[in-house]
Amino acid sequence: MKYVAPIARWKIDSDEERKLAEKADSDFAARRDYVAFYKKNDPVYYEKGLPLIEKTIYEFLGGELKEKEKEWLTIDMIYSLHRFGCMFKEYFIFQFYKLSTIGREEFITDKKRYPFYTAFNTQENHELFTNKSETYKVFAKYYKRDILTIEKDSDFDKFQMFVKKHPKYMVKPLWGSLGQGIQIVDHNSYEFFSGLLPKKEKPEYICEELIVQDTKMGVLHPASINTVRVPTVVCKDGVHIFHPVLRIGINNSIVDNGGSGGILANVDTDTGIVYTAGFDESGNRYVTHPNSRVPIVGFQIPRWNEAKSLAIELAQITDNRYTGWDLALTDSGWVMVEGNDCGEFIMQIADKVGRKKELDALISNI
Repeated sequence: MKYVAPIARWKIDSDEERKLAEKADSDFAARRDYVAFYKKNDPVYYEKGLPLIEKTIYEFLGGELKEKEKEWLTIDMIYSLHRFGCMFKEYFIFQFYKLSTIGREEFITDKKRYPFYTAFNTQENHELFTNKSETYKVFAKYYKRDILTIEKDSDFDKFQMFVKKHPKYMVKPLWGSLGQGIQIVDHNSYEFFSGLLPKKEKPEYICEELIVQDTKMGVLHPASINTVRVPTVVCKDGVHIFHPVLRIGINNSIVDNGGSGGILANVDTDTGIVYTAGFDESGNRYVTHPNSRVPIVGFQIPRWNEAKSLAIELAQITDNRYTGWDLALTDSGWVMVEGNDCGEFIMQIADKVGRKKELDALISNI
């Protein structure tokens, strides 16, 4: 069974909308009419978006814009949302303000990524990758570390044994994403354990043995496990690696996720050398890491061929066609951190290159 991941309604599919969009693509005056259409036909969505637009403009450009400039940006951002599925931050990250309609259509935006998952993956596997505990059961040999799911009160004995073996460990929300809610703790009390017990029927937290990363990766930012996202696409002619990305923590954060402020930089698939500057999701550019001062551009990912081999092996375990594998390097080799079957196409952030045509071509090869 194919699936479409949950997504908020963002586009009205009608003849009137399509006609307005066609005019708006080449005429800014018509773009006003396109925006007015959504203001009239989806006023709640429109009104909720305005404060977010203002906040995003301030985040990327500051508060010195003239009113006419802000008005132009607001109209263009709303148009880009409904016409291209482009979220407000993406508008600046992908530099939509510089692009024509053809250039904008090249990007796999936040709203337009879901049909790709429908083409590539299944609902069953979506549930597998969403639940970190289930992911671990299938891929345990590649984690190379202990994980404990907190399911019921009687698990306290298991919890005590786990903490005795791993006095300091990581707690992750079972259903979380973007690195949110992750913490490193050293608690072994029942009071702490009880806070991890499910408030509803499903487990909510896992305890995970800490990854001890290789110093060659740790040099970038020692406080976080700096990982490589290696997306794979399984085609008729084998497994393709689709634009890997280095992810680095910042400012002593323990996570490296872009959604939590981490730095992203693209990695050459053949050599494992970082070929772009680093970028965060606020549009900041980093040639060297702001904390460690280690150069990002030109950084050589250690044992790169091993990382690629691991990703290719992982890709063949389920019948998913597309998965983004987060891998970490330890002294004994690469380990799996997690898999993402509906993650954003973050490789577009660092080099501002849309990847839609490439992915369409791979779909035709599955």
